[in-house]
Amino acid sequence: MRKRLALASGLLWALLSTPSARAHDDDHGIELFLSNTGVDLDARGRARLDEDDGRQRFEVEVEDLTAGGYAVFVAGAPVGAFDVDSDGEGRLRLEGEPLPFDPRGKTIEVKSDPAGVVFFRGDFPTSRERARRKFKVREDFVNTGVDADAEGRAKLRVKRSKIRFQVKAKDLPQGSYDLVVGDTRVAGIQLAPEDDEPDEIEGKVKFDSRRARGSVRLLTFDPLCKRLAITQTAAGTTTTFLVIEKFGASEDLCSP
Repeated sequence: MRKRLALASGLLWALLSTPSARAHDDDHGIELFLSNTGVDLDARGRARLDEDDGRQRFEVEVEDLTAGGYAVFVAGAPVGAFDVDSDGEGRLRLEGEPLPFDPRGKTIEVKSDPAGVVFFRGDFPTSRERARRKFKVREDFVNTGVDADAEGRAKLRVKRSKIRFQVKAKDLPQGSYDLVVGDTRVAGIQLAPEDDEPDEIEGKVKFDSRRARGSVRLLTFDPLCKRLAITQTAAGTTTTFLVIEKFGASEDLCSP
């Protein structure tokens, strides 16, 4: 089984739970894009709660998920089951005046039924404002002096609980490099000449918390306030070319 998503216990998830001054009350729903745990990399899921005159409707929808039976859990308790068809689509809809449970502030999980393997997980927001929390972090890497021409940039974007992270490096010798977050290698980066500018040597890696697709990898780590490094290992020796000592510190997201 693939590595499970660990964002829920990190600083990034805590920031997602902080109200945003830019939220707008344009409807009565609270929506959460669920994080893919890595069991089915292509799958997507979301949960939504709507209220109207005391009546509540809770929905969980999935796409591109393996056909079969699944169950939805709120705070560890099952609330309903649904089937995913051959097109990879399925939905659970529950209604009540009110519902017999309140998902707000609770962990939502979608599990295979009856095996209990978790395919999606997320902490449901307590309000519309928290659901619409969004922010960006963009920081340049610091050149360590090994290759004076090397440059790099890391970007994080959070919007409506969707998290995207990208690291780009350029002007290093053509070849394979490692992206290290904290003390852990999380991905390789292949630097090669650009098709339209063969003199430019670039490479990048992208991550998404919802699913993996094409060259985009599943985000299974929290980069905020971690040390980011672009390294290369040869003959047992690791060389660090670019580094950000504490990603997010420039936005005052990290404690001293």
